[in-house]
Amino acid sequence: MLGYRANGLWAGHVHVWGDWSLHIAMVNIFAFKDPGDWFAYHPYYAGGKLTYGFLTNLVSGLLLRSGLSLTVSMLVPSMLYGIALTYGLYVLFYQLLRTQKAAVTSVIVFFCSSGLGFLRFLADWLNKPTLESLLYPTKDYTRLEKQYQWLAGNWFNGMLIPQRAFLLGMCITVWVMAGVLWVFLRVAKKPKEHLTKYQKYVLVACGLGAGLLPITHMHSFIVLVIGSGLLGLLTIKQWRKWLWYVIPAGILSSVLYVTFVKGGIENPQFMRILIGWTAPVGNGLLERIFNWLKMWWEIWGVMVPMALIGFSIARKKLDTFRLAFLGTGWVVFALANVILFQPIHWDNSKLFMWAYLFFSPMAVLVLQQLWREKSQLPKVVAMLLAVLLIGSGIMEMWRLARFDKNSLQMASYEDIELGEEIQQKTHPRAVFLTATSHNHPVMEWGARSILLGYPGWAFNFGFLYQQRERDIGTMFQGGPAAEELMKKYNVSYVAIGPEERQFMRANEAYFSNKYPIAVSSRNYRIYDVRSLTGGL
Repeated sequence: MLGYRANGLWAGHVHVWGDWSLHIAMVNIFAFKDPGDWFAYHPYYAGGKLTYGFLTNLVSGLLLRSGLSLTVSMLVPSMLYGIALTYGLYVLFYQLLRTQKAAVTSVIVFFCSSGLGFLRFLADWLNKPTLESLLYPTKDYTRLEKQYQWLAGNWFNGMLIPQRAFLLGMCITVWVMAGVLWVFLRVAKKPKEHLTKYQKYVLVACGLGAGLLPITHMHSFIVLVIGSGLLGLLTIKQWRKWLWYVIPAGILSSVLYVTFVKGGIENPQFMRILIGWTAPVGNGLLERIFNWLKMWWEIWGVMVPMALIGFSIARKKLDTFRLAFLGTGWVVFALANVILFQPIHWDNSKLFMWAYLFFSPMAVLVLQQLWREKSQLPKVVAMLLAVLLIGSGIMEMWRLARFDKNSLQMASYEDIELGEEIQQKTHPRAVFLTATSHNHPVMEWGARSILLGYPGWAFNFGFLYQQRERDIGTMFQGGPAAEELMKKYNVSYVAIGPEERQFMRANEAYFSNKYPIAVSSRNYRIYDVRSLTGGL
């Protein structure tokens, strides 16, 4: 997913190319800056608070700081988190379903998520069959962006690989859930007995893991709070035992939330009610319900109806505590269908992914019941349903593994060397005027604050960026208005490179005639405007 070639750094997938520039920027901050400067600004928004879950990048930054390469520092932790997540899912599902085969099948169903995209592929392929398109489908058949703003069907290429915070957040949360479930399933059998010393240790460890989630992955924290709340209400008479978990979780998460998250969101419309999520509204209630059901059928195929049937089976087979735990999935699914938790619609998929995790063992209960029937027809139906559950996921993971088809250049060696020189020659908290791109070398490799990165993400992080975006366009034109704005934003340096020339139409003649060059390369000029603004 990340590797150096003769002409620079390359990503193994378009989602990695898009997302990992921010992660690399954060890793470089932790690796090359003093701790006092780590949280001075948001990489995409000078002066903004870093509310993004940074723990996974802090780990990688410290590894890079210790002397390991960037690729090792980023990839090896992700591999370890992935292994831990896989085993954690097995432990969690085994406690729920109580058989090894059902637990393994649940892990496979979850990882091979996607819906019915592979049927759309087969329809296209039968229309124009070629060996090449069979070996590598030409498009992502689980991406339904135009219809529902759904950007990826399979959790590997949509979430777990590109969104590094999610991988660690889900790993921690799954193990916390498994630990809490392990303790209280035993406590439920003997409610009057005290916790053993080992059970107390497990709950405290789970509480500390839960407490880390505000700086790891906020959506996972939301899900864990919902799940813990449901289980706590069910066992309210044993509230003293819950304190071993709740107190460390509450104290640590509150401190981290107040320190790193609170006050960082500027947009008062950051969250809002959005009933039905992205399903078409329609002309009446019945049409709206139909559109909503159609949306989830097209996105997830048989998963939702199978989860419903599986939940009814669980009511007969599982105890109340396990049933309440599975019910967390329905609560999360319902909330994500009526509340937009971030301005970009796609980001609700982080909650839908958690719902899918809870739905997976419910779907497996359906497969299990069909497979245990004595006649052959139910077994055939079970196999067909299994194919419908995992077929698209297998197809998408096959496409994901074709790095020869998916690779994109993240940065040239010129970008990297420019960033290293910026680190050496400029103040750690200097503010740079740059183009509003997602992977600008000043931000990514220079580890310096830029006025505004990709506006869509600044919007999704909760910043009110619109006026700043307009001001950036004015500043690149030069003149008295630009000078006043550069003073306002305390700009220290102005970067003019390919993107500034092409997209910002920068008036380089103005800057070259008035300000000295601080750093330069073949394609970039960094102009020092501190004499005007008094910046760092």
